[in-house]
Amino acid sequence: MSLKGKVAVVTGASRGIGRGIALQLGEAGAQVYITGRDPKNKKSDPTLPSLEKTAQVYAARLFVKNNHGGLIVNVSSFGGGGYYLNVAYGVGKAAVDRLTADTAHELKPHKVTVVSLWPGIVKTELIQKSVDAGVIFGGKIKDEFTKIYEASETTEYSGKAVVALAKDPNVLEKTGKILITADLGKEYGFKDIDGREIIIDPKEWAKIF
Repeated sequence: MSLKGKVAVVTGASRGIGRGIALQLGEAGAQVYITGRDPKNKKSDPTLPSLEKTAQVYAARLFVKNNHGGLIVNVSSFGGGGYYLNVAYGVGKAAVDRLTADTAHELKPHKVTVVSLWPGIVKTELIQKSVDAGVIFGGKIKDEFTKIYEASETTEYSGKAVVALAKDPNVLEKTGKILITADLGKEYGFKDIDGREIIIDPKEWAKIF
């Protein structure tokens, strides 16, 4: 089953996980609209609409108005459930998970699914740059990180997870939940774009932070 005829909006799609999600949705047949920014351009483009004007789209309200259900995927991380990196990182991710739970509660009567997605370590452009430099998260790369990074996810693995959720006719049963990409891979039977099966062990993560 393809996503032909479906419309998707992906934020932060200029790079990283957002880009990976947009690519997979497009490959699955969806009409994809993306938002993002040029990381090289530190100044705002006066020809583009303001954030406030862009936010007036109110995607959730469109779902309710059209009464055809919908799917909202918030990308979070294991940092929402335990200490990783620093306080600000953990608080931000926990807030995303709380946003997911509360939004799911209000939108469930309208058959809109809201989930929080936890990828593992992802080979984003920024992390790859840090790995190439031999320094990550403010310190020298540990052997444990190198081992885990080699087996980590591509940015499009999260995209495969989102596509699988979008195709699931019973996805509403997952609303309000935190979903781990590797668990979804096992459930829906997909692998990373290079053919690897992804396995995430949070205990291994703890060794590198």
